[in-house]
Amino acid sequence: MSCKRAGRLFVVLLLAGLGIFFAGQSSCDKKSGGFNLFTIAQDKEFGARLAAQIESDPGTYPLVKRESMPEVYQKLELIRDKILSSGKLRLRNEFAWEVRVLDAPTLNAFCAPGGYIYFYTGLLKYLDTEAEVAGVMGHEMAHADCRHSTKQMTKSYGISTLLAVMVGDNANDMTKIAAQMASELTRLKFSRDDESEADRCAVSYLQETQYKPTGVAGFFEKLQSEKKGATVPEFLSTHPSDKTRIEAIYAECAKLDMSGKRDFEEEYKEFKEKYLK
Repeated sequence: MSCKRAGRLFVVLLLAGLGIFFAGQSSCDKKSGGFNLFTIAQDKEFGARLAAQIESDPGTYPLVKRESMPEVYQKLELIRDKILSSGKLRLRNEFAWEVRVLDAPTLNAFCAPGGYIYFYTGLLKYLDTEAEVAGVMGHEMAHADCRHSTKQMTKSYGISTLLAVMVGDNANDMTKIAAQMASELTRLKFSRDDESEADRCAVSYLQETQYKPTGVAGFFEKLQSEKKGATVPEFLSTHPSDKTRIEAIYAECAKLDMSGKRDFEEEYKEFKEKYLK
């Protein structure tokens, strides 16, 4: 198939997806609104492209192989499975939800479209409880399940620009945009509404597990107590502020029955001492 025909097929499939977009929104999408020009299949495509890019660039992304940190992978996958078992993620059977570890002191984590979850060892060492790890993971998985990345891309490029490219004769234009999108996914800054929505979703996920939903606020509380609020990493944007987010998260948690929930502080402390030195 020629590049031109492939590009037109890509356009046809993309435009076809527009007709079913609003019928297939997740609960997160319905809360925040916003138009997404991309299909779920394209979220998966962009995520797979980004995962391949990360794997091919160890200088920028020091990816840890499973055999080097099997216990860390097992721990993160166990937390992931508990979140997926909450029944709250609409795309739990659509996306890959693969966990990857990056060995660097960065306080960062992100989840690419399609469910590719990345945690830096710096963040894993910084957090104090397993519930906090679950809170961060739930927040990032919510961004993917609510499809915030491609929604943000639609907003950034503009619907008219994307449609102009799609109906044009130069298939390479769409290929270039797709490649650029993949390279920008780790640097996306989500909107205030998207961040708040991801927090709410994370609370709802953890409520269906054994973890305390207040774990979603744990990272912010630690930063605030250490007076490092100015250094919040991009994955947890400063929109809204730490104080506002903590208050909003606790307001959500106040609506819930958290009896029997745990933060697993001692267990996680032992885990870090043994496997994250």
